[in-house]
Amino acid sequence: FKYTKTSYCPYEANQLPDSIATAGGTFSINPGSGLVINSTTGLLNVFSSTPGTYTVTYTTPNTPPCQAVSSVTITINNIPNLPTVTAPPPYCEGDAIAGIVSANTSFGTNLWYDNPFLIGFPLFGGLTFIPPSPLPVGVTSYWVVATNFSLTCVSLPVQVDVIVDSLPTTNAGLDATICFGFSTQLKGGGNGTYVWSPATGLNDPFIPNPVAEPTSTTTYVLTVTTINGCIKQDAVTITVLPSGDCDTLNIFTGITPNGDEHNDEWIIEGILNFADNHVSIFNRWGDKVWETADYDNKEKVWRGAFQNNKPLPHGTYFYIIMIPDKPVLKGWGEVTR
Repeated sequence: FKYTKTSYCPYEANQLPDSIATAGGTFSINPGSGLVINSTTGLLNVFSSTPGTYTVTYTTPNTPPCQAVSSVTITINNIPNLPTVTAPPPYCEGDAIAGIVSANTSFGTNLWYDNPFLIGFPLFGGLTFIPPSPLPVGVTSYWVVATNFSLTCVSLPVQVDVIVDSLPTTNAGLDATICFGFSTQLKGGGNGTYVWSPATGLNDPFIPNPVAEPTSTTTYVLTVTTINGCIKQDAVTITVLPSGDCDTLNIFTGITPNGDEHNDEWIIEGILNFADNHVSIFNRWGDKVWETADYDNKEKVWRGAFQNNKPLPHGTYFYIIMIPDKPVLKGWGEVTR
């Protein structure tokens, strides 16, 4: 008699002998326990057997001296231990994927597959598997099994997920040209947190639409970072024309001096082009409440207060701006509290 093979893994199906020359005999094993076998049919219950090496003997039903005895050696192998895998870190779209590190404690190697059923040839045999790069956005799964020293049995598969997060959408807006002393609002966009660099000339480098007032032509780089740490950049250039090329003022018509650092000061864009200026502020009755020479939007700037810095009440105020060799400028603005 004989079986199809003599070495089995514990998860294999039950096995009958391929052929028996003389039927009607009995099967026995040595040692006498551990291998589960039907003594009449020779059916091996592989799953229920204890790993080890056994001698299976078949004795024909004849009586001596016509009785015949034959034997085969059957080995039930141990299932290899599950492989241990170091979970890969999350990646960003376009990143090169590093090797996935695993270990084998069954004195064999590991086999990597792209399906949980282990169909087809392994993608790789070894402890460190390097997936193809770049992987698509989303989750790509692999399955790894451990083999024993003789490569006869494999462990149950262990799933390994590689996560690739998408890059943020990042748009720094269109390039712009301004006169020296003027400002422009940047129009950034994206899904994440914002950082503009350099921060020079910006009222807030951490918002999508800061006000930019550079003193020279500047390229601002917008960096957007997602919650998963993926980064994408875009840039915008603000060209600043020399003061000699500009002869205009942009006078703001109101302020809200409430201490929130937004619109707390009365801005006259372009005033830095006219250093010898003089600015006066009047209330509705014509009383002068504040004045300065060399208004500069920084140190010398009206904040909706009297000359002694006492806050002025809510209302309409009137200005006179005098610049040498220029017509006197008059107008009004609102103080809103």
